Amino acid sequence: MFDPTVFDNIKVVVEGDLYDLDLDGHLQVIDRKDLIDLATMSRTFRMEVTVDQSLTAIISLQTDIKQLAIEINHLKGDKPGCYMQLTFQQALNSSIAINDWEANLRRKWGMQWRISHQVIQYVNGTEENVLKTTIHLDHLIFEETIDDVRQILLLLYETLKENS
Repeated sequence: MFDPTVFDNIKVVVEGDLYDLDLDGHLQVIDRKDLIDLATMSRTFRMEVTVDQSLTAIISLQTDIKQLAIEINHLKGDKPGCYMQLTFQQALNSSIAINDWEANLRRKWGMQWRISHQVIQYVNGTEENVLKTTIHLDHLIFEETIDDVRQILLLLYETLKENS
């Protein structure tokens, strides 16, 4: 019998919770990708959500061949998991101060996350100023920590709602 991987189980919870928020009218799912990279034997799952299009969030789960090998081969001493990353994207204009935006995120998310900013001036050959802010969860997510993942999704929704 097929036994879903840790990645699949976490993906189903993330996907279900975000679609529930969409069905309830709290946010809108605007993109979904479930990718397999055969060159590196890795998987990526991404969902992009928004409250009002001015600020979007991309939730990304990744796993690699090492995590899959740990799980499939039942390697002792190691526990399989996946990585999670959150990216907020918004038009960069004169009303956005990156330092204030980061301070707001730190108040909401705490100091334990690494946050990076990237300003993109051209998108598909068109001049656009876009601010991408990524919250890096620099540790593995496990099935046992699925309640933490749900808290992260709640914080993500609150961040979208408060800043849109």
